[in-house]
Amino acid sequence: MTARGEPGAHIIEDQGLTIAVRAPANYVATRQHPLIMVYAPAGFGPKGSERFADDLTMLATLNGFVIAYVGHIPMTPSNLDRLASAHRLVTALWCTDPSRIFDLGHSDGGSVAAGLRLIAPASFVAAGSVVSAAGIRGQDLKGYECPAPRPIMIIHSKRDELFPGFGQETAAWWAACHQCQPDLGPPRSDGCRSFAGCAPGADTLMCETDDAHAEWPALTQSMLAFLSKIGPPNDGSVAP
Repeated sequence: MTARGEPGAHIIEDQGLTIAVRAPANYVATRQHPLIMVYAPAGFGPKGSERFADDLTMLATLNGFVIAYVGHIPMTPSNLDRLASAHRLVTALWCTDPSRIFDLGHSDGGSVAAGLRLIAPASFVAAGSVVSAAGIRGQDLKGYECPAPRPIMIIHSKRDELFPGFGQETAAWWAACHQCQPDLGPPRSDGCRSFAGCAPGADTLMCETDDAHAEWPALTQSMLAFLSKIGPPNDGSVAP
C-alpha cells in the first residue's frame, strides 16, 4: 500500500482499532473521494460488519466512495474519542475529501454514529450521519446540548424488538435541535419521511422499516442517495 492508497481491499490495525478499507476500482490517488466511516454492531469485527451490511460496499464504491469498516469496541468515553479519530488512519493513506466524511452505523454502530455528534463534538468531523437501530431513547438525549446542525438520517424498524420506538423518539429530538417543524412529511416510496423547515444544511430524515433488529435495513440505496447530496458543513469546519 502506498502513502496515497490503492484501489481494493485493505486492513489497518492501530492500537486496538481494526479497520477494513474498501477503495473503488477507479480510485485515483490525486482526486479527493468522499469517505464513509461504518461503525460495527456489538461483537462484529470489520469484516463481519461488512458482510452484515449486505450490498453497502459494492454500491458505495460504485458511487465513488471510499468506505471504512471499524471493528467494534465498547462505547466508553475514551473509546468514543478513539473512534472519533479513526478517520485519520484512513485519510492518512487515501486521498479523501475532508469536507465529505460521513458516519454510518447499525445497532451499537448506530449509537456510535449518534454519540460522536453528542459526546465528542471537539473531534467530530462528519458532514452527515446515518443512524440505524440505535439503542438511544428520546429521554437519553434530554441532558445534551444540541450539536452543530448537520444532516442526519435516522432508520428504525417498527418491529425492532430490542429498542422499540427508540428511533422515532430520537428523530423528534434531532428535529427540534435542527429547528424543523415538528410534523413529518408524507412517506416516500422507501418509507422515509422528512421534517420540513429545518435549518439550512440540517436535513432530518426518519425512515421506518419492517426488518428485525438483527437485519440490515433494505435502504442502502437511500442511505447513499442521502449522503451523496450532502455538501460541506455550513460552519466551514474541515476534518483535520
